[in-house]
Amino acid sequence: MALRSIKTAATAITEAGVLQFITDLLKFSGIFDVQAGHFAVTAGSGLSINIATGRAYLLAPSGGNGYPVINDAAITNKAIASNATGNPRISTIVLYKDLTISANSDDTNTTFILEVLGTAASSPVPPSNSTIQAAVGAGNPYTPLNNVRVNSGATAPTSLTDVRQQVGFRNDIFNQDQWVVYNPTAASTLTLDLSLGKKFQINLPNGAVTLALLNVPLNCKSIVLRFTQPSSGAGTVTYFAGLSWPNSVVPTLSGVNKSDEFGVNFLTVTNDSTNTSEGVPILQNV
Repeated sequence: MALRSIKTAATAITEAGVLQFITDLLKFSGIFDVQAGHFAVTAGSGLSINIATGRAYLLAPSGGNGYPVINDAAITNKAIASNATGNPRISTIVLYKDLTISANSDDTNTTFILEVLGTAASSPVPPSNSTIQAAVGAGNPYTPLNNVRVNSGATAPTSLTDVRQQVGFRNDIFNQDQWVVYNPTAASTLTLDLSLGKKFQINLPNGAVTLALLNVPLNCKSIVLRFTQPSSGAGTVTYFAGLSWPNSVVPTLSGVNKSDEFGVNFLTVTNDSTNTSEGVPILQNV
């Protein structure tokens, strides 16, 4: 296949109507999964680059629609402009959608990867956002992929700097800031479903609870765990694998009716059961 997106030519259903769900959820343009390598840029043969397969979402400025983009070509190779100015130059590789073009039957003709040239200088800088917007066209959505430096006379990219941005979704729509409440029973395994949110209120029973994880996104950065003890007795917690604590000391939970809150920062995520993370106390005995 090829680099393509969705842009309807329907008359019964407007383009805005088809894209309403995507538009409502998007906060800003970006790559669907940066960590997994979507749309990653690598050096190609000679003065060229390769763009990896992947998915992205582009949100048109000034209240426009949101568009999904997919690249399922094995390798998208793009030549880079030569530089004979006598100074190095930094260009930005940009993924963008041209909303002025009428889409063909599978919309493979409206989405492009463009090299936007910076100004050659002894200390070059990438092109500005306004320069990029002018290059892709006013009103057209875009997201940068990589800053490519080419020294004068170079026959291959001198350096590549990844500038991909993770797509932004509206957390208020996904309710990521609301507490997800669990009431586990004693001697049970409590599986925290990270697709429901990032903040978990766990009302402990009088007994032991083991924590496990479900639906951990590969780009997961952090979650908050808040434990509240029962009115009589005490709950204990065995944490999921891969979690470490300051000085390798697991914090002690407070007494009856008291709450303890901890932040967990994920360093690596492979799947639900294989990851590394660090825990830190936020509030205790409250």
